[in-house]
Amino acid sequence: MTENKLLAKLSKSLKTQIVTWISESTSDTCGFGYYANGALLREVLVTGGKVESKGSRLAAEGKVVWKDAGEDDLQHVVKGLGPAFDSLPKGINYRIYDLDETGQ
Repeated sequence: MTENKLLAKLSKSLKTQIVTWISESTSDTCGFGYYANGALLREVLVTGGKVESKGSRLAAEGKVVWKDAGEDDLQHVVKGLGPAFDSLPKGINYRIYDLDETGQ
């Protein structure tokens, strides 16, 4: 989620929308980024109830109150922005990164 310039460049060169998201319970962190046409259009990051955001609210966010949001709220927004994470339909390319928290 932190490589904004690279992700914006990829959305332009691939002529596609890019959705990034994070949900990490230990630090009480969740958020997403939405890129289209070479630009970061929306980004929300919530850590311990503190909200940082960029861009205008998207319709997919509905009435989510980000300071109180959890993983279910985040997943609902992400599904509204693109293909669902839990079902990988044909013709959709995914890159999923699971970070190794053990440092190994």
